Amino acid sequence: MNPARTAAVLVAASSCLLAAACTSSNQTAPRTATAPPASTSATGRSIGKSSFTDRASAVCDRSNQQLGAAARHAFGNRRPTPTTWRTFMLSTALPIITHRLDTLASLPQPDRDPSSVAVILSAGRSAVTAARNNPRLLSPASPAPFGQFDHLTTAYGIPTCAVGG
Repeated sequence: MNPARTAAVLVAASSCLLAAACTSSNQTAPRTATAPPASTSATGRSIGKSSFTDRASAVCDRSNQQLGAAARHAFGNRRPTPTTWRTFMLSTALPIITHRLDTLASLPQPDRDPSSVAVILSAGRSAVTAARNNPRLLSPASPAPFGQFDHLTTAYGIPTCAVGG
């Protein structure tokens, strides 16, 4: 496991505290409307899939480092209670994840596969919305709503963008 990925799941360590790590790939996030396919990003540029996955992985590596540092700062080596975990997720982790999604959306989109990226981003935004609407989903003892997003990012070739382990 690379260091950025390890940092993102530091709190999960052996106790599956990063709740999405407990989610099987068969579980899915609540569905909302899928973003319409776009041939380019907001910048109007497109790139090849390999270039996109390289850029997306770099974005997610930085985001994973932020998540790991925030978790270390908030919890150290202590296991958080469900209440402190939800507070951390709502006030710290979800804004970092939202910024990750916004940054991914601003990248030039792959010229042959823009609809796949739109579906991935939609799944991520749906998971964040579900978590905000029902914070109990963020309990370290229950699956988080990021299963579908994690499955899609991994299948697309950007596993570092998955929120779970």
